[in-house]
Amino acid sequence: MPDKTATVAKDGVIWVVSCKVDPINDDKNCGTYDVFERVLVGFDTTDRPTEICLPGHDYPGRTAFLRVDRNKAIETGEDGCVGGGYIAQMLKGKVLVSRIVVWPYDKFDDDKTDLSILKDALELVKYVREL
Repeated sequence: MPDKTATVAKDGVIWVVSCKVDPINDDKNCGTYDVFERVLVGFDTTDRPTEICLPGHDYPGRTAFLRVDRNKAIETGEDGCVGGGYIAQMLKGKVLVSRIVVWPYDKFDDDKTDLSILKDALELVKYVREL
Protein backbone atom coordinates (compact mmCIF):
# COMPACT_ATOMS: atom_id res chain seq x y z
CA MET A 1 0.00 0.00 0.00
CA PRO A 2 1.16 3.59 -0.49
CA ASP A 3 1.31 4.10 3.29
CA LYS A 4 3.97 1.34 3.61
CA THR A 5 1.61 -1.27 5.05
CA ALA A 6 1.05 -4.81 3.81
CA THR A 7 -0.63 -7.97 5.06
CA VAL A 8 0.12 -11.65 4.94
CA ALA A 9 -2.75 -14.10 5.41
CA LYS A 10 -3.25 -17.84 5.38
CA ASP A 11 -6.10 -20.02 6.65
CA GLY A 12 -7.78 -17.09 8.42
CA VAL A 13 -4.60 -15.94 10.18
CA ILE A 14 -3.59 -12.38 9.32
CA TRP A 15 -0.49 -10.38 10.23
CA VAL A 16 -0.02 -6.73 9.26
CA VAL A 17 3.31 -5.11 8.40
CA SER A 18 3.76 -1.38 8.81
CA CYS A 19 6.69 0.97 8.21
CA LYS A 20 6.42 4.61 9.23
CA VAL A 21 8.86 7.13 7.83
CA ASP A 22 10.21 9.55 10.43
CA PRO A 23 9.48 13.10 9.21
CA ILE A 24 12.71 14.48 10.69
CA ASN A 25 15.40 11.97 9.68
CA ASP A 26 13.58 9.79 7.09
CA ASP A 27 14.30 6.57 9.05
CA LYS A 28 11.83 3.75 8.42
CA ASN A 29 10.52 2.36 11.70
CA CYS A 30 8.91 -0.99 10.96
CA GLY A 31 6.94 -3.63 12.78
CA THR A 32 4.46 -6.44 12.35
CA TYR A 33 1.45 -7.37 14.45
CA ASP A 34 -1.42 -9.81 14.40
CA VAL A 35 -4.62 -8.40 12.92
CA PHE A 36 -6.19 -8.10 16.40
CA GLU A 37 -3.17 -6.08 17.62
CA ARG A 38 -2.50 -8.42 20.54
CA VAL A 39 1.21 -8.83 19.80
CA LEU A 40 3.59 -6.37 18.13
CA VAL A 41 7.05 -7.25 16.84
CA GLY A 42 8.98 -4.00 16.57
CA PHE A 43 12.02 -3.60 14.33
CA ASP A 44 12.65 0.14 14.76
CA THR A 45 15.19 0.94 12.03
CA THR A 46 16.95 -2.46 12.04
CA ASP A 47 16.46 -5.65 10.03
CA ARG A 48 15.77 -7.78 13.09
CA PRO A 49 13.24 -7.53 15.91
CA THR A 50 14.21 -5.18 18.72
CA GLU A 51 11.18 -5.77 20.96
CA ILE A 52 8.04 -7.85 21.36
CA CYS A 53 5.16 -5.89 22.92
CA LEU A 54 1.60 -6.44 24.08
CA PRO A 55 -0.13 -3.20 22.95
CA GLY A 56 -3.21 -3.57 25.17
CA HIS A 57 -1.19 -3.68 28.41
CA ASP A 58 -1.49 -0.27 30.03
CA TYR A 59 -1.93 -0.65 33.79
CA PRO A 60 0.69 1.46 35.61
CA GLY A 61 3.05 -0.51 37.82
CA ARG A 62 1.94 -3.92 36.50
CA THR A 63 3.69 -6.33 34.16
CA ALA A 64 2.34 -8.64 31.48
CA PHE A 65 3.25 -12.22 30.49
CA LEU A 66 4.01 -14.12 27.29
CA ARG A 67 4.05 -17.87 26.77
CA VAL A 68 4.74 -19.82 23.59
CA ASP A 69 3.11 -23.25 23.48
CA ARG A 70 4.06 -25.18 26.65
CA ASN A 71 7.29 -23.25 27.29
CA LYS A 72 7.83 -21.33 30.50
CA ALA A 73 6.03 -17.97 30.60
CA ILE A 74 8.14 -14.82 30.68
CA GLU A 75 7.32 -11.53 32.32
CA THR A 76 7.44 -8.25 30.42
CA GLY A 77 8.50 -4.89 31.74
CA GLU A 78 5.84 -2.47 32.93
CA ASP A 79 5.62 -1.23 29.33
CA GLY A 80 4.38 -4.68 28.22
CA CYS A 81 7.54 -5.40 26.19
CA VAL A 82 10.42 -7.89 26.13
CA GLY A 83 13.58 -7.89 24.03
CA GLY A 84 13.62 -8.91 20.39
CA GLY A 85 15.51 -12.11 21.18
CA TYR A 86 12.21 -13.69 22.25
CA ILE A 87 11.37 -13.97 18.54
CA ALA A 88 13.42 -17.20 18.36
CA GLN A 89 10.99 -18.97 20.66
CA MET A 90 8.00 -17.48 18.83
CA LEU A 91 9.27 -18.76 15.47
CA LYS A 92 9.50 -22.30 16.85
CA GLY A 93 6.01 -22.19 18.34
CA LYS A 94 2.43 -22.43 17.17
CA VAL A 95 0.52 -20.28 19.67
CA LEU A 96 1.49 -17.35 21.86
CA VAL A 97 -0.60 -16.78 24.98
CA SER A 98 -0.52 -13.26 26.37
CA ARG A 99 -1.72 -11.99 29.71
CA ILE A 100 -2.15 -8.23 30.04
CA VAL A 101 -3.64 -5.88 32.62
CA VAL A 102 -5.94 -3.18 31.25
CA TRP A 103 -6.47 0.15 32.99
CA PRO A 104 -8.49 0.79 35.19
CA TYR A 105 -9.75 -2.73 35.92
CA ASP A 106 -6.61 -4.37 37.43
CA LYS A 107 -7.72 -7.78 36.14
CA PHE A 108 -5.89 -10.13 33.79
CA ASP A 109 -6.96 -10.34 30.15
CA ASP A 110 -5.66 -13.46 28.38
CA ASP A 111 -5.47 -13.92 24.61
CA LYS A 112 -4.03 -16.37 22.10
CA THR A 113 -2.20 -15.43 18.92
CA ASP A 114 -1.57 -17.83 16.04
CA LEU A 115 2.12 -17.84 15.10
CA SER A 116 1.81 -20.04 11.99
CA ILE A 117 2.64 -17.25 9.52
CA LEU A 118 4.90 -15.14 11.73
CA LYS A 119 7.96 -16.15 9.69
CA ASP A 120 6.25 -14.88 6.52
CA ALA A 121 5.36 -11.59 8.26
CA LEU A 122 8.98 -11.11 9.33
CA GLU A 123 10.14 -11.61 5.73
CA LEU A 124 7.51 -9.15 4.54
CA VAL A 125 8.89 -6.52 6.94
CA LYS A 126 12.25 -6.72 5.17
CA TYR A 127 10.56 -6.34 1.78
CA VAL A 128 8.36 -3.38 2.80
CA ARG A 129 11.34 -1.62 4.40
CA GLU A 130 13.06 -1.57 0.99
CA LEU A 131 10.12 0.09 -0.80
